[in-house]
Amino acid sequence: MHIFYENKDERFSCFKSININFPLHFHRSTELLYVKGGSIHVTIQNSTKLLTYGDIAIVFPDMVHSYHTEEESEIYLIIFN
Repeated sequence: MHIFYENKDERFSCFKSININFPLHFHRSTELLYVKGGSIHVTIQNSTKLLTYGDIAIVFPDMVHSYHTEEESEIYLIIFN
């Protein structure tokens, strides 16, 4: 299992993502994820949860996390310091 540090220069970003798959990583920012459609597996530290429409996840700074879509997902991500 490879975990990488993602160096983020932006102080704030907000974007929509379709069918995201993103490997284990961590960074100094806080990350807020909202599921708009479909479902997505979210791993934070050593816990994986399946999130569906209307669910929210928050990832605090320096927490290892990843995203995995099996079928389809539509999410909004807000990343901020």
